[in-house]
Amino acid sequence: MDEPDNDPVRSARWKFLALMTLFLAPVVIATAWYFLADYVTPAADPAGELIVPAMPLEAFQGERLDGSEADEESLKGRWTLIHVIDTPCAPSCRERIYYTRQIRQALGHERLRVQRLAVVADRANVVGMTSLLPEHPDLAVLVEAQGLIDQLPDDRGPATVLLVDPLGNLMMRFDAGVEPAEILDDLDQLLSVSRIG
Repeated sequence: MDEPDNDPVRSARWKFLALMTLFLAPVVIATAWYFLADYVTPAADPAGELIVPAMPLEAFQGERLDGSEADEESLKGRWTLIHVIDTPCAPSCRERIYYTRQIRQALGHERLRVQRLAVVADRANVVGMTSLLPEHPDLAVLVEAQGLIDQLPDDRGPATVLLVDPLGNLMMRFDAGVEPAEILDDLDQLLSVSRIG
């Protein structure tokens, strides 16, 4: 007596395996890319200067323009672009503040992961800052935060922009020679590879 033909069963199995492969392959590829992308994607040289090792910012106290207090926790959870205003905000300082606003806007929906902060070293310079605020509603201003200023690089200029990561670590600086488009590229790359903030 002849054996029954198993071809329909074998054919159904191959179809099932092909269908499973079709559905599972994108998941497997995406998972592998998630864990291996940092190793297979060549890192571009940043335009900003990396601070190595990143410097955890210690506790500090400051005051916002509305009189409310701020501390080191206000620098956590988002990437923070910091301007230190040591003297009355000169044209180069105003220009840099304008550029960081444009850079943040250019990040699109990712801009919500970035905040901007001006730290005014001398309360006498606050008057000059208040005239800027209508044009920069997303710019937080902190005064009387000497505990923060003392932790920042001494050799900064009026156009220097410092970058703090969402864990509160000072990790990059952009001096006057770094173009806004280069700052945007560095930030864009950081945000694309970072899983924090």
